[in-house]
Amino acid sequence: MAIEELPIFCYYDRQRFTQFGAMDCANWYGIQVESGKKKQALYPAMGRQHITFGGQNQLIFSAEPRLIFKSINFFYVIDGTQVFQYDKFYNQKIIGNVSLTGNLWFSILPVNTVVYIMLTDGTNIYIITENGTNVTMGTVTDPNAPGGGNNPGSPAFVATFGNRFVVSTLNTPQFTLSVINLGGSVVDLNTCFTINGAALFAQATGIIRQLAVLHNQLYIFNDFTTDIWGNISTQITVAGATFEFPFKLNSSYNFDYGMEDPFSLSVSFGRMTWLGQNQEGSVSFFVSDGGRPQDISTQAINVLLQDSTHPGDVSPFLTQTVRGFLYQYENTIFYRAVVGIFISEDILDLDEDNTVAIEYNFETQTWGRVIELNGERNRIQQHVFFNNIHLVTIEEDSAIYEMAGNIYTNELRTPNTGPQDANAFTQYPMRYELVTRQLALEAYEEFIDDYVQIDFVFGDEAFFRSDAPFLNTVFIVGEGSTPTNPIYIVTEDGKYVIQEGTNFPTSADSQWNALYKPHIELYISDDGGVTFLSADAREPWQLGEYRWIMRWNELGTSRNRCYKLVCVSPAPIVILGAVRNTRRASGGAN
Repeated sequence: MAIEELPIFCYYDRQRFTQFGAMDCANWYGIQVESGKKKQALYPAMGRQHITFGGQNQLIFSAEPRLIFKSINFFYVIDGTQVFQYDKFYNQKIIGNVSLTGNLWFSILPVNTVVYIMLTDGTNIYIITENGTNVTMGTVTDPNAPGGGNNPGSPAFVATFGNRFVVSTLNTPQFTLSVINLGGSVVDLNTCFTINGAALFAQATGIIRQLAVLHNQLYIFNDFTTDIWGNISTQITVAGATFEFPFKLNSSYNFDYGMEDPFSLSVSFGRMTWLGQNQEGSVSFFVSDGGRPQDISTQAINVLLQDSTHPGDVSPFLTQTVRGFLYQYENTIFYRAVVGIFISEDILDLDEDNTVAIEYNFETQTWGRVIELNGERNRIQQHVFFNNIHLVTIEEDSAIYEMAGNIYTNELRTPNTGPQDANAFTQYPMRYELVTRQLALEAYEEFIDDYVQIDFVFGDEAFFRSDAPFLNTVFIVGEGSTPTNPIYIVTEDGKYVIQEGTNFPTSADSQWNALYKPHIELYISDDGGVTFLSADAREPWQLGEYRWIMRWNELGTSRNRCYKLVCVSPAPIVILGAVRNTRRASGGAN
């Protein structure tokens, strides 16, 4: 017999043929600490909960918000046509309206003590002006603005560069500049795009699919390439006329990948991350700090991007909206990409080729999946970090939630309830999954796993074994009882009498109980991860105060095995390591 380490620290690496590679990881992410027991561990992915402030549920709307964004001091939500503004105390103002249809894009320009926000919806351009607590919103009426009488087309993407707003015209190479600083402390909506009596515009080298600014460079993403412009004046010629333009195109350097989906772009932490493509059909995720883009897709991610399970189908990454955002938790930076349409809360283990939420960990340089309780992809859509909180929207959900790594459940709005009802939100436990890589001897001899043991931390210092009543227990007391001196009614065998319908576990209870006891099950596959059989569910047993282990015995003979671990729990489960007691089968058949 030999005790070997079980490769439990997994990430998403599922190959097109699972017999070649079946490794997977959902709702855990890896961390690396040199002083740690195994120098690495698997931590729970981000959970979510509703926002409360002042004893009230906050940020609940009529439908899923179309757009959320922030300025310096305020947070904005677009619900239908209405534009809502919030301060850090969740005081709400309705400041204007936008068109009911069309994609929404925004950018911010601080000018002295004033902050301007430009918002486009495919039809109009809007300017939000923040002057202290005085906030106004107006529609640009300048005929030289994109979509104006002298500048036909529809306004699309917007960025801030060189103290100007840059606005592209939809499905064209053209982009137009606003006046510097929008004219100063007071904006004129009739002339904010008029420079020397006309529109100031230029052409990209392809149809513009997105705009970004990083390290004082303007990146114009086309279909298959990306132009790079500097904040340097130059002479350009348009329609035979030569004039001075405030920006200069880098004629010797560009990116040889463009933009596959404009919603996938996220710019933060000194980097840009997006889903790019080139004209040869290659699609991949890229990150750039201003230098040559780095391809962060693995072969497993390439399978998701390029392939599909069923012949004739096209990957949803190529046909549906891919929403991406960068965020940071405990100094680990992540990029999350979400694609696919929410189907049902009842279907378990949906095909991840058709609905996917994947997350790149920049620390470990690995990918993982994030899922809901039923195994469907995580429903988070948009993200904004405001007031030291990660605020997120949920597909087909009317509320905005807080996302954090110390929240170990996923909440959703309860149907047919009011925003302030006690049951306005339903709390669901997290579902964790992982599949190890294939385990085989060098010459494919048969081996026997006598047991597999997994070490983990369940819960935290608030969770402990107890026979105490739950928080909602109502005791029956006798006459003469007072709040300070209750006289409990006790049965002949010494048990307290309680009111019927009380003393059941709720999510607020810290006692060890049936709700908080995790469901943890190990599955075995001897065909390369194609099919799995249960090795039976197990209860953890205690090693230390908060550390637990589980062991599965007599796991049989195999030549090519992988293990799948499934956990469902509203308390955190942290994987610390695992071992297997294995031996070569008698006779050494191969």
